[in-house]
Amino acid sequence: MRNCVIPGLMLFAAGCGPSAYERTLSVLNIAADDWDGDPDYTVTGQDAGGHPLHSEIEKTTLNHVLTIPSSGPDGLLKNSDDIIVVRRERHGESTLTREAAKATGSVIKSAASGAVRGIKEGIGFGGNEEQQTD
Repeated sequence: MRNCVIPGLMLFAAGCGPSAYERTLSVLNIAADDWDGDPDYTVTGQDAGGHPLHSEIEKTTLNHVLTIPSSGPDGLLKNSDDIIVVRRERHGESTLTREAAKATGSVIKSAASGAVRGIKEGIGFGGNEEQQTD
């Protein structure tokens, strides 16, 4: 029995908890989950190595894109050991949305105008009818 307990204690003493990578990934995901799409969001906190977190928000055609990079074990951003979490939220401010709204308004206005013109012509107020003389 004694032989089984010692290796188990040694394994526990060696560290069975989450790695620095897993701890940092957890911190990044929690920070990203707090984001509600606000373009002025600023992340706070530190990664598992004690390095401050940074965030970048880019506005694309349909979304705001949040990127939270960790500088990784070496403390340098934008290299191969970085851990990066990305989230996207629709912002509803796209030029596509505005152009679609304009087009829809234009179609509705034209349809209403055409319908009124058709009704007027149907009851004899259209002005396009030829006057007949006796």
